[in-house]
Amino acid sequence: MAGGRRQAARFGFDRVGVKRLEIVMAVGNQASRRAAEKAGATYEGRLRNRLMIYDVWHDACMFSLVPADLAAPG
Repeated sequence: MAGGRRQAARFGFDRVGVKRLEIVMAVGNQASRRAAEKAGATYEGRLRNRLMIYDVWHDACMFSLVPADLAAPG
């Protein structure tokens, strides 16, 4: 996991006490998808009509990180 993303996730888990971080992006947003994958997030699925962008509903991809993901190698 890249350093900045690791630090942000670690802060959320260790200092704030969150148990899950979710990353939601429009289907087709490849830059955000690559960032989620580089962060070590797990793809959870496609969410239909999840995001409104410029007054148009779009399907979204959901990724998540949990504390155990930071302990995993890679």
